[in-house]
Amino acid sequence: MPLDDEDVVRADVRVWSNGKQMVDFHLVAEGLTLNGSAWEYKQLARVDICHGHAHAHALIGDKMDDAPTHIGRIDTVADVQTMFRLACAQIIDFARTLRDERGSHD
Repeated sequence: MPLDDEDVVRADVRVWSNGKQMVDFHLVAEGLTLNGSAWEYKQLARVDICHGHAHAHALIGDKMDDAPTHIGRIDTVADVQTMFRLACAQIIDFARTLRDERGSHD
């Protein structure tokens, strides 16, 4: 899903459900980068659930940080939906910041 008019930054959203209830999610912000002579998308940040916590990872140099930012603890299915809303807001804010810093890829 593009997050800007020039498609410089996009988000990949994956949701897993049990029946009608969301039980897991994974959000990724990707930025358009030049690889040699070709433009390609590279993962720049992600938000996911692991060990009962929602947390965000950001790219530092060429690898994801080893100390993710804690978003919140998940104890119930209702917590998954709450953390998903917070994670969406965080990944969109991150993507918009990237877009504004990078500008056009032309």
